[in-house]
Amino acid sequence: MRYRATVRSESSHSTTGSATGRGHLRPYLDGSAFSYAFLDCRGYGEAMDTPGTYTMEEVTADVLAVADDLGWNTFSVIGHSMGGKAAQLMLLDAPSRVRSIVGISPAPASGFPLEGEMWELFVGAVEDSGNRRTIFDVTTGGWHNDA
Repeated sequence: MRYRATVRSESSHSTTGSATGRGHLRPYLDGSAFSYAFLDCRGYGEAMDTPGTYTMEEVTADVLAVADDLGWNTFSVIGHSMGGKAAQLMLLDAPSRVRSIVGISPAPASGFPLEGEMWELFVGAVEDSGNRRTIFDVTTGGWHNDA
């Protein structure tokens, strides 16, 4: 796993994102009050070729390993979508280490069944930008229809 510690908060991206996608946020982050690590999960961004099982448990273990590498005994986690699910699982796996979590449109830690047309929509999003757009519109309440 590759990561950048730019300035003690870890950020985990969604299934369609990477650490690079957080770049626009950096000018707004207070580097004097907090330290940040922006992670690319295995199979994404700079960690595209990192082998693994690509499970949420592995994401959780990888984030904890990054915190260990940085010498962070405790930290907060910011997670978007599936990154939000990972944040919830980290809180369950390492409650003494995770100070707080911020979920941005988080997927539930319990999971959610995808059946029929919904399954096809998500599976098709890998190659179909229209499917990705539909998922984006539904999960944001249509706030960004002009984007």
